[in-house]
Amino acid sequence: FKRKTGSTPGQYLINRKITAAKEFLSDKQLPIKQIAYRLGFNDVNYFSRLFKNKTGLNTRQFREKMSEL
Repeated sequence: FKRKTGSTPGQYLINRKITAAKEFLSDKQLPIKQIAYRLGFNDVNYFSRLFKNKTGLNTRQFREKMSEL
């Protein structure tokens, strides 16, 4: 799997979820809690920390940045 994708299965899944989260966050009507649950996260705080760790921005900052584009 790692040879094909360049990452472990766990890392690959997290990266896919972060990509989906970015798409969901472009809809400002969708609450962060709902996005986290849709992506399979039971803990919104964990989702938020993971998102910031992977993107360098928290979910609010990401939404603000998207609205500027």
